[in-house]
Amino acid sequence: MKIGSLMKMLNDWDNYNERQRFYKSKDWQQLRTYIIYRDPLCKQCEKEGILKSSVDIDHIEDIIDKPHLRLEPSNLQGLCKECHSQKTYESIKDRIKQGRINNILKPVTKWKN
Repeated sequence: MKIGSLMKMLNDWDNYNERQRFYKSKDWQQLRTYIIYRDPLCKQCEKEGILKSSVDIDHIEDIIDKPHLRLEPSNLQGLCKECHSQKTYESIKDRIKQGRINNILKPVTKWKN
């Protein structure tokens, strides 16, 4: 399965509108700005000796599994677009292999602060 197909699957989640509200929220936007400031370089690329700017914020512990950590700075890292896409792809692929696909298609429908 290609990354584009997996990303389409993610966009079809039942809580699409809830996720959009979260990612557009003032809390997320402020935290995102802080994480980019804190992690200006992609954490994965840095491990490989490559210097590349962070453009995406990654939830280290998947937000589907641990929504209570969604605004926890220690659970966030800056990644470049390629590393973030690859990590997301691998995560979804693992869920499919483990038969946990329902956790992707039917994630938490309401996040609480």
